[in-house]
Amino acid sequence: MSSAIRLGWIPFLIASVVLVLCLGAFAQGGAGELTGLVTDTTGAVVSGVQVKLTNTATGEVRTTVTGPSGNYSFPALPIVGTYTLEVASKGFKSTKVQNVVVSVGTITTRDVKLEVGAATEQVTVEAGQQIVQTEDSSLSQLIDKRVWEDLPLVARNPNDFINLIAGAVPEQIAGATFRGASVNGTRTGTGNFMVEGLDNNEQGQGGVAICGTVCGQGGSNTSISPDAIEEYRVITHDFSAEYGKAGGFVTDTVLKGGTNQWHGSLFEYNRIQALAANDWFSNVAGLKDHLVRNQFGGSIGGPIVKDKTFFYFTMEEQRFRTSSPVTGTSMTQQFFNFVQSGAFEQFQEGTGIYNTVSANGGYSGVCRTGTATAGNNGTPCPGVFAATSTIGPLFQGQITAFPLAMPLVNASAVTCPIPTPTVQANPSCLGEGPYTGAINYPVPIFATATLENPTPLNQLRWSVKFDHSLTTNDRLNATYLYENVTTSSPFFGGSLTTFGVPFVNPNRAQTLGVTWSHTISPTVLNQVKIGYVRRTANFTVPGTAGVPSLLSIDALASGFGANPGLPQFFTENLFQYKDDVSVTKGKHTLKFGGEYRRTRNGSTFDNDKYGHFGFFSTEDFITDGLFTDTYDKFLGANAGNGGAGFGGFYYAGASVVPSTGAIPDFYRGYRANEVAIYGQDDWRVMPRLTVNLGLRWEYFGPPHNFKPNIDSNLYFGGGTLPLACPGAPTNCNQFFPVNSQSYAFEAGATFQIRNSSIWNKNLKNFGPRVGFAWDVLGNQKVVLRSGFGIFYDRMYNNIFENLRFNAPYFADEVTGIGSGVPLGPLKNPGLYTIPFANNANFVNPAFFPNGLPKPVPRHMDQDMMTPYYMQESFGLQYAIAKDMVLETSYV
Repeated sequence: MSSAIRLGWIPFLIASVVLVLCLGAFAQGGAGELTGLVTDTTGAVVSGVQVKLTNTATGEVRTTVTGPSGNYSFPALPIVGTYTLEVASKGFKSTKVQNVVVSVGTITTRDVKLEVGAATEQVTVEAGQQIVQTEDSSLSQLIDKRVWEDLPLVARNPNDFINLIAGAVPEQIAGATFRGASVNGTRTGTGNFMVEGLDNNEQGQGGVAICGTVCGQGGSNTSISPDAIEEYRVITHDFSAEYGKAGGFVTDTVLKGGTNQWHGSLFEYNRIQALAANDWFSNVAGLKDHLVRNQFGGSIGGPIVKDKTFFYFTMEEQRFRTSSPVTGTSMTQQFFNFVQSGAFEQFQEGTGIYNTVSANGGYSGVCRTGTATAGNNGTPCPGVFAATSTIGPLFQGQITAFPLAMPLVNASAVTCPIPTPTVQANPSCLGEGPYTGAINYPVPIFATATLENPTPLNQLRWSVKFDHSLTTNDRLNATYLYENVTTSSPFFGGSLTTFGVPFVNPNRAQTLGVTWSHTISPTVLNQVKIGYVRRTANFTVPGTAGVPSLLSIDALASGFGANPGLPQFFTENLFQYKDDVSVTKGKHTLKFGGEYRRTRNGSTFDNDKYGHFGFFSTEDFITDGLFTDTYDKFLGANAGNGGAGFGGFYYAGASVVPSTGAIPDFYRGYRANEVAIYGQDDWRVMPRLTVNLGLRWEYFGPPHNFKPNIDSNLYFGGGTLPLACPGAPTNCNQFFPVNSQSYAFEAGATFQIRNSSIWNKNLKNFGPRVGFAWDVLGNQKVVLRSGFGIFYDRMYNNIFENLRFNAPYFADEVTGIGSGVPLGPLKNPGLYTIPFANNANFVNPAFFPNGLPKPVPRHMDQDMMTPYYMQESFGLQYAIAKDMVLETSYV
């Protein structure tokens, strides 16, 4: 049945798309629209009038004629320069409207009244920018190039200026998700970021910023240099049916284009540490902070062929250099020397010069005969700790390779007096292991370390835009955006601990778009758009291949090896194809459109590939786990934990294929299809009233891995209600819910491997749009508007990509004393190695006497619905002055 459904709807979809493309459609994204009504001085409409529109910057000329209702329309107008509108008809003076400003994502209205007279006479009108929208029910805000020119910019990211919009909450306040702003109560990550009407969205995590707050607010795939932006519009509510994919808001960016005049810019901004205060912790540690932000770049644009071919190029770099103190507990140089010299072995055996006897134990160490407890005096035990007579070779190799992961603090000023009833032990000299918790070492073991953490960032952005007039009816536009960002840290962010291994985060984002506009007739325009979006985001830990994640569970804040969740490598690809046409017919501007998106995403997530070990104590860490394991062996039946001892490792784990013990396949290549079809009618019912009607259908196809028979999902069972436990039978858990439908679904859930339809296809995503705009006074001063719509939201990839961690081909098995199985290098020879290649040990029945741990499922509801919003608004725009509008709306 599922196969029939899967095959059955595709021909219907293809036929629908072909029908739409044959009818034609239009997308306003990345462009603007000019419309108006031509009347005589009595208010009667004038039909059949020729209307000419000239772009004063590029020389482009378009013509149309008014319909029977007197309306004209110029859709898909490039946002560059200003326009001159000319209307001429027999028996009337010609009228010229100069400096008409068209804005992205909106309908500009310029009505023309013709005066009776000779055609050789001309009436000239100065237009300017329309600040009140009389034909659009959506709520939007334009952020034009004057913002970039006049306001101070830190990160130079236009997404930050979404925060200026009414109803917007910055991402740092709305959960610190780095997915962009929250607008009108929607969650972060629900913005559709467009450039020239094409996709510019980050797919993996719903718009996570490419380099955090240093590069500005997240949301888009590539951020854009302000010097490259002509206009940036944010449509916050009730956007028309031509916009989709996200349910929160839309941003539509238009890049600067070349004109017949050469123009450009050159800039540099520099912020230096000399003008900033030093951090308090840096002052205490005698360190000096460092913060330099250097931004430089420029742009140039002009004609390649006058009135025909133009270009605009922008380049910008940022060099951000900062360091700040990182503080944590580390090991002292004295204790490292103490172990390396052999004095640690002698101390623990009670045979060395530190075997000073005191009333409460003093420096006696741990090794004694009899049943003495740790910290009390006993008979020396020479040779017991021979294996810990120096630094462990695995620990030595790591501290040599990564000295900043274990900063050895010179604590020569710290004294470790023998405790007496009147002298307290110095906490820095006390051990914290299972056998050393009452041991007062003669040298300090712990001390506070403070390191300056330099985190350099290099960002390069450049963009280029080409415009070319093929013929009087055909225009080609191409844009390319590039952003490359690399951040790093020498010891912070790569390990589980405060001090750890280096971390390097290279990112690259690219966005490409091509648009072909073809004027079929004066009232019909077709556009074909092709887009490509790519991003690579990698999280690397150089030099750690084969090294387990290593730490001590005591106070030590130092460790080796990568975080078990690292490294990670992500590549996202999106291919977008759109075809749209606008038809002006009477009082109607009809728009129909369709688009197809193909996503191809590859990722590697080496989760616990090289295992992880948590040592019981610093003494175990520095001796490769031998210290506690050795003492367990010495104590034998008197060891802790009922004679079994503690072991040198508190826990250990690694990822495996449970059935074989092999290393799992961490790579996934997910593919998915996404389709949208829409129709829109902007109906100017009366000169002062426009009704906006639309319907959009969205389809977000479930992803599938290109490798078959490897992915599984946890699918709910049939929902048979569990019975109550009669009496107290041994095979019934009395604490399970009784007569709970929810629990019944979970109790019957099973892992099932599927190559497609990880969840069921949702073909019911119909989003109606309806609204109106009423010019109350008829002079574009006061506009009343209202709108309603349903808007669907694409789920970002990270929601489903963790299905790779489902049974039966993945499990992260963890064992240790918490599972009743003490671990250590003596108990389990060869378990801890560098390079690590012992994943198969983590399916060893000896380590899991009660069976392997149950898998932790990642679950996608098989009947999951596409997320959606229902939006409605009602509001008023009032032009107070030439450049000032008061707007109030309920949303």
